[in-house]
Amino acid sequence: MAANANEALVLALISGADEKIDHRTLPRPGKSNRVGRPVYSESTWGKMMNRDIERLRDPSSDEAIIFRRRFRISFGLFEHILGWVRSWVAETRKLEKDICGRDAVPLHLLLLGVLRMLGRGTCTDGITELSDISETKMNAFFKDFCA
Repeated sequence: MAANANEALVLALISGADEKIDHRTLPRPGKSNRVGRPVYSESTWGKMMNRDIERLRDPSSDEAIIFRRRFRISFGLFEHILGWVRSWVAETRKLEKDICGRDAVPLHLLLLGVLRMLGRGTCTDGITELSDISETKMNAFFKDFCA
């Protein structure tokens, strides 16, 4: 049995294992992001956006009322602003993939973070807790959005 995850990865590559290796669980060198990239769809906000999307579109639903209270705008307005942000991002830079070719942080989660910061004064630590977006990434997007 391999002593650590790096040895397990090497053994899997050498043996030609057809299984997909979950790189998120492998330790990384250095001090940051030792557990790998987060799965944004499993964050609190990611689950909300995946699970409740139809109820969020109904302005009279409990989920839509909670959304308005948390983010200070209706979900319909959020979708309209998201369309504008997508076109703005497409003109300025590509966010579908990062420099390593991995999926980038979902734009709708970044926008939710900005709205939460503007509407309720939430700090980036609170955004990280709810969306798994790093504080550095959230700060950079917030500054770009507000510029």
